Amino acid sequence: MDDMENNSLNQNAEQVEPIVIETKFDKENFFRVSYLRWKIEWLRAKKGISILVIAALIILALGIIAAFNHEGMNPFILLGGFLCFLSLAFFMYFFDKKRRFKVALMLIAEKNIEIENVFTYSFSELMVSYRDKVCASELTWGLFSHYSIYENFLLIFIDEEVSSALICEKTKDDAEVYEKILALVDSKLHCKDIKFRGRLNK
Repeated sequence: MDDMENNSLNQNAEQVEPIVIETKFDKENFFRVSYLRWKIEWLRAKKGISILVIAALIILALGIIAAFNHEGMNPFILLGGFLCFLSLAFFMYFFDKKRRFKVALMLIAEKNIEIENVFTYSFSELMVSYRDKVCASELTWGLFSHYSIYENFLLIFIDEEVSSALICEKTKDDAEVYEKILALVDSKLHCKDIKFRGRLNK
């Protein structure tokens, strides 16, 4: 009985017309969406680094005050100095990561321009499919964990990593299509706020 019901649901789902988006590669759009991924990653890390910097400065200041009062070296100075060094290391890491990220984006953009790539996304009751001139994939809704809305972007997550999320942008030209996709996604997944280290943003 269950198999018959599942087959019936699948047949009904297949009869619903999928939402199909076909678009040529656009360098400006590509960079805008890519930098959105970077922005979210940076905001997630920024608050933690800021807390680390404040803690380092407070501990270092206490250590210096204690050292003056007791005329000796205080372990808080070493701890504060280490935390300051760690904070600087994190900033340098993200700075270098962003530089390498820009280089990688340029290479990807040049490749897509060279082959005149065309992207096709299809959202159906059963799955989300993707196809271009290089690869193709099909992802059932069960593979996605949740979705989020940030500014005018819809992000469909496979896990918590924004790097693997499927992103749809709401623009004036395709606002109607965006709303249809959002309604379909909302019927399949739960909405979850993007968490920035203790701060919630939609």
